[in-house]
Order: sequence, then C-alpha cells, then structure tokens
Amino acid sequence: MGIFFVYAAVLAAFGILFFLVRGFFGKAAAFLNRKIFSSLGLPDRVLRTALIALFISNILAAAASFLYYEKDTVLRGFIRREGYGGISFTENLVARFGEEEEKIKVEVDPRAYTEAEIEEMFARAAKALPEACLGDMPADHVDDDVRFPTALSGLPFSVTWFTDRPDVIDWDGTLLDTADPKGTPVTLTAAIAFGEDIREEELRICVYPRNLTDSESRRKQILEAIASENSPENENLILPDAIDGKSAVWERAGGDRGLSLLLTGFILSILLIFSGIRNREADAEKKKEELLLDYPHIVSKLVLLLCAGLSMRSAFLLMASDYKDSLKNGGRRREGFEEILRLCTDMEKGLSETEAYENMGRRACEIRYRTFAALLVQNMRRGSRELIDLLSGEAEEAFEERKRKARILGEKAGTKLIFPTMLMLLVVIAVIMTPAFVSFL
Repeated sequence: MGIFFVYAAVLAAFGILFFLVRGFFGKAAAFLNRKIFSSLGLPDRVLRTALIALFISNILAAAASFLYYEKDTVLRGFIRREGYGGISFTENLVARFGEEEEKIKVEVDPRAYTEAEIEEMFARAAKALPEACLGDMPADHVDDDVRFPTALSGLPFSVTWFTDRPDVIDWDGTLLDTADPKGTPVTLTAAIAFGEDIREEELRICVYPRNLTDSESRRKQILEAIASENSPENENLILPDAIDGKSAVWERAGGDRGLSLLLTGFILSILLIFSGIRNREADAEKKKEELLLDYPHIVSKLVLLLCAGLSMRSAFLLMASDYKDSLKNGGRRREGFEEILRLCTDMEKGLSETEAYENMGRRACEIRYRTFAALLVQNMRRGSRELIDLLSGEAEEAFEERKRKARILGEKAGTKLIFPTMLMLLVVIAVIMTPAFVSFL
C-alpha cells in the first residue's frame, strides 16, 4: 500500500504549487520556470504540458492501483475459484518470508459442490421452473407462448424440455391454434441435468386459445380468407376481393418507392445548395486572402518595370506574359495575377486603359485594388509625376499588411495544433497506462 503514499505525495505537491502561485497549470509552469528551471530555457507551454501529463497520469495510476488492491483477493489471502463447469487456471504468485521471496505457480481448479448443496440447488431449480417457463401466466390458464429456458439463473444446471401435447404447444414453446376453448390439459417435463445426475420435474398446465389483439385477430381472419380461396393445386395465389363483407384492395408493402426517392432527392438537393453556398463563401474568403497576399508583389513589380522605362500598358502586358509562362511550367494559380490577365484581356479587346483599370478595381472588391486602380486612373487622366513614389509607398504598406496577416495566420495555425497535441498526450498516457490495466485484468 506504500504506492498510495507516492500518489498522495504527488497530489500534495501539486496542491502546494497551486496554493503558492494561486493559479493552475499555466501559472504554475511560469513559476517553476522562474524559480527552478530557468537555466534550462524551457518555454512555459512545454512545462505546462509536462505538468498536465504528470497530473493526469498520477490520477489514472492512483485509480488503477486502487482497483488492483480493491479487487485482488490474493492480498486478502485467497483466490476465488470458478463455479461449476468452469476451467482450471494457473496463478503466478510471489511468497515473501521476511526479506526472502519465492515465485510459485498455483493451479486453481473449479469449485466442487457437496451433496447437501446439490440437493438444495435442485430444490431451488424445481421452485424456479414455473416462473421461468410461464412468467406471470397462471398454470391453470395459459393463453400465450411459454418459454423453455435451457439454463436457470444462478444455478449450474442444464434444462431440457418435453411436452406431451406437441399439437397444442410446440417443442419451442409456441402456442398453436388447436387448443380447446374450454381448456386443454398439457404436461410439460423439465429434465434438469447436473453432470450425470438428471432429475425430472413435471409442470401441469391448462392451455386455452390465444387471446388475440384486434390487429392479430384481423390478420388471422385475412389469412383464413386467403386460405379458403386457394388450394395447393392453383397456379396463382388468389387474393380475395372481400373479407368479412368488406371490399379489400391489395398492394405490395413497400412496393412504390417513388415518394421516398423524391424525398431523398429533395433533401439531397437542399444539402447540395447549402454546401454550395458555404463553399462559395469559403472560396470568396480564400480569394480575398490570396488577392491581399499577391498585391505587394504586383505593385512592387510594376514599380520595378516603370523604373526600367516601360510604359504602364507594356508593364502590365509583360507581367501577364510572365504569369502565363509560369502557369505553363506548372506554377500555382494566383488570384492577384489573374486580375492582371483580365486587365490585359480588356485592353486587348479595345477598352481604354482608364476603363480597364476601373473594371479591375470593381472586380477585385478589395479596398487595396480599388486604391491601386484609382492611382492608375488619376495618372491617366491628370498625370502624376509622383506616381512611382506613391506606388512605392503603397507597396511598402502592403508588405507590412502582409506581415501582419502572416502573423495572424501563424497564430491560427498554433491554435489549431492544440487539439492534435492533446490527442497525442492522451495517446501517450494510454500507451503508458495500458500495460498496467492489462496486467491487472
């Protein structure tokens, strides 16, 4: 039992630690990092995970040890045998004599019963037979199926049943339709076997016709009407047009599945619509993020080409050409440069540069691209000597925005990793604790 002091000591250590820092695992980990593990340079989250793992494993280990010491009868000086019909098994034990110990294997045979115990169990079996067979039905008025149990609860016997009127009660206990309305006496015989010792007990009952419900009576009436209309020599089974003076219309149960298929299609179509709406919203959000990620590259590349002496139109055409070559070589589709392709397509179709830039700003539905388009339109209409400086500032601001977005995405990724980390922790705990439970069982 000394192991429980270890568990108690670990829990006490946790209690003292939480009392000192007045917090849970996060604050406790930071406290330990400052006071004890500062030289190791461990992040607080690593130490917090280690504390959680230690705490959970201590609780599970204490529970496993408690169950072991509670259920293991060897510690109380005996081994429980299996009952009648059980199997022999071997126990590996350790006998300690002071500082010495000896390992030994002990064969444990199933329990044998004394004659008095056997007689007492036969008496209990005879007393339990009527209720096991008839349930709540009185023996002098049986109007439903009876049970023929092959074993009795809590008794090591096998039971075989016989009936002297199989035309009234079948061998499986089914009540047939041949009982006299005034009652038919039937004797049921139960052969109770315990090894080679077999004893017979008789159960006398009076059987009456089954007490049918309205539905069962109606089904019986229908089957009798079908039987009266047909004979085994008929090629077809004739279904009567009327039963008990009422016209009957027949159809195959579950034959027409059209309505169920229509309902299934309706539900499936609704699910597809909602799925499409959700996918559309997700695609729109993804496109928005990709447009923002591509925006710094587009502006910085445009500034570079303008500084190299190209006109605005030539710069966009060159960017579109480079993007097409990238796609042909297996490059990834990029939403920002797709907008540049559409811009060049508009200009090739005859739209003026001003109209093409305005269309790009409206299509992108992003404030960054609208600002970009406004700068280009202003340059076309009024001219601007400071366009390159404005675009350079826009590129720097866009790069800063992208860095901020990257940090947010990194934090989201770290949050998503919490659940897999906890699953891995549970797997590790299961791997550690499984051998203890298996050895206990």
